[in-house]
Amino acid sequence: MKEVQKHGKEIGLEELKVLQMDVLQAVDEFCTEHNIRYSMACGTLLGAIRHKGYIPWDDDIDIYLLRDDYERLMKEFPCVYNGCYCISSLERDKIWDKPYAKGFDNRTIVEEYGDYDGKFGVNIDIFPVDEVPDDEKEWKTYDDQRRKLYLKYAKLVAIIPFRFTPMGIVRWFKWNFPKWFSSKSRRCMAEIIDENSKKWRNSGYKRVFECCQGILQKKPFDASVFDDIISFPFEDRQFKGFKNYDEYMRNGFGDYMTLPPIEQQKPHHSFTAYWKE
Repeated sequence: MKEVQKHGKEIGLEELKVLQMDVLQAVDEFCTEHNIRYSMACGTLLGAIRHKGYIPWDDDIDIYLLRDDYERLMKEFPCVYNGCYCISSLERDKIWDKPYAKGFDNRTIVEEYGDYDGKFGVNIDIFPVDEVPDDEKEWKTYDDQRRKLYLKYAKLVAIIPFRFTPMGIVRWFKWNFPKWFSSKSRRCMAEIIDENSKKWRNSGYKRVFECCQGILQKKPFDASVFDDIISFPFEDRQFKGFKNYDEYMRNGFGDYMTLPPIEQQKPHHSFTAYWKE
């Protein structure tokens, strides 16, 4: 396994969260100025609703945009905004190999175990949301195919912390051996997923889904949630989210106001962040 190369000072968890919120604030300011709709999503929206900020054991930020708004953001966001904020995506970066975008602080570097190549710094995930069939049978057929595509992609870029145990070594080789594929292969798979996600665009369907990844939501949700976006307190800031969030939250988390068992209350990411020297 490649030795982790340190850069400048390591960024601690609390500083990391401030930097992530700074990235989201930059995106929020730009979206507000240009009338682009977005919503906090996944655990970020849950944190805003239940904790008025981060879920105490969480360490990332996710946002959703409908495909048209997502493409506007990718097209119109400056190469560098306010001196240090950038967005990378398939549309904006020729070597990008993810079917969604990341906004990041270019003064920093993030090392993700098993998948570090210096592409971005402290970041937030920016997911496009796409129309999907209203008919359950048609949706199920599409979803099965979508999941198979994403599994192929995930095997190329899987990030699993390496532990020096027999099982840890087996798991590392099982998930990372497929990385002999070139970065072009990873980008090609990301482009296939991106195109597949837009399969039902402008269909007139009333439901939407995070087709580019879709590992939290169990089923599509009503596109009308994007019609009413409001501000929520989030730590010492205000960020936007679905006013009518209940269906979306129950879809992903079930009884979302009840805390999970203590053994599940831990971060699920594996990365270290540094300031650039």
